[in-house]
Amino acid sequence: MKYDVVIVGAGPGGSVAALSAQKMGLKTALVERRKIGSVLMRANTCMMVDTEGFNGEHLKIVEENRSTKIVFQKNGFEIEYPDKLEKIYDSISFSPSGKKVYVHNTKIPLYHLFDNQLMLDTLTSKAEETGVKIFDETLAIGAEDAGNYVKITLKTRSGQEYIEGKIAIVGEGLKSIIAQKTGANKQRQVMGRGPSLQYTLDNVNFPFPNRAFCTFYGSTYSRGGGVLYMAPCKGGEKKFYVGISGVNPAKFCRVFLEEFFEKEMLKDWFKDAEIVARNGAVVHLISPMADPVQGNIIFIGDSAGFAETMYQGAMMCGFRAAKAAKMELEGKNGKDDYREFWRNSFNWNKNPQAMADYLKIGFFYPFFNNEELDYLFGLVDGKTFEGVHDPYQQVNKLFDILLQSKDIDAAIAEKAKKFQKITMQDIAQLIIQKRQFAKKE
Repeated sequence: MKYDVVIVGAGPGGSVAALSAQKMGLKTALVERRKIGSVLMRANTCMMVDTEGFNGEHLKIVEENRSTKIVFQKNGFEIEYPDKLEKIYDSISFSPSGKKVYVHNTKIPLYHLFDNQLMLDTLTSKAEETGVKIFDETLAIGAEDAGNYVKITLKTRSGQEYIEGKIAIVGEGLKSIIAQKTGANKQRQVMGRGPSLQYTLDNVNFPFPNRAFCTFYGSTYSRGGGVLYMAPCKGGEKKFYVGISGVNPAKFCRVFLEEFFEKEMLKDWFKDAEIVARNGAVVHLISPMADPVQGNIIFIGDSAGFAETMYQGAMMCGFRAAKAAKMELEGKNGKDDYREFWRNSFNWNKNPQAMADYLKIGFFYPFFNNEELDYLFGLVDGKTFEGVHDPYQQVNKLFDILLQSKDIDAAIAEKAKKFQKITMQDIAQLIIQKRQFAKKE
């Protein structure tokens, strides 16, 4: 079977790539290992960040009756979502004893919340309606670039078969089989992995006036084994995600979450709650591809990126890869167009320090002890700050707030400034220290 474009992976990047390529007039196939429409099992907080400049974009959210258009103004495309997005204006960071850094944006939402299942099901349905040939419950186990086409090996329930595309677009996620098999990962540095577990809960008694994204810092919440968060979930005022990530070994994810629900400060929040879903993921920490184009194979989203390109970052990659394929088949240089987009859109491609800035959210412990965190958060407890949401800069933004206090102890202030500047080499040492807790359990 021969196509203009074969896309591997029906996540947000691959689905957008398939829909866009077919709309551009390209004969398109989409390969996905799971059954299209089946229940998604991967942990995801389902946020659309419309902070200006985030991942080089500025989203415009346009509500039309009961549906929404998500407009990617800089990249020049839009996504239709058949429901309204929920606006989340608040973010709360908690110290070990419950002192708070409260952020509220009075002008725009920190982020918009959506239903992941509805989003992906809508994208793949529209792709199929447009004419995309979908091969679901099919695993791509290899790819061979033959010069003027890419031959992709598929494994199905009935055996092994092959499919050809003049261009292949790969959006398999961080642990991409094709990236491994083709050698595209050879120059990338593997830094480890971060297992995570996320529960979806209903009937949560959240004690604050607005639904908020909450982060809990210090060894009190996870005995130092990871970062624990709570985030609003689409589907009702009392529905929330509660998750933990970065725990090694992974078996402690469940232990720490169950302990979290019983914390004295939080018992009333969860006394009536019920778990309606359990999801997990393993984030493989690997440096981004310097070049996401290998011959006639274009890697998109997390397949080429560092940790997470986020939902809209993957969508951007999918559209730009489809555009690059269209240009190439018209005799234009679409590959270099995609390379330029890749280099200029994601901060960790321009500045490697951005990788450390993102990861250090999980390393408050052992860098700070619980008493130091309580002291820092206590400086601003009870106050509300105006802010925006940038997952890559969450920690730096938090410390910008903490360091505003004129009464801060000079030694603690210096330590906080040092934490803002820690590098990937520093994090490697902190990982070694954090692993010590597992040996004591």
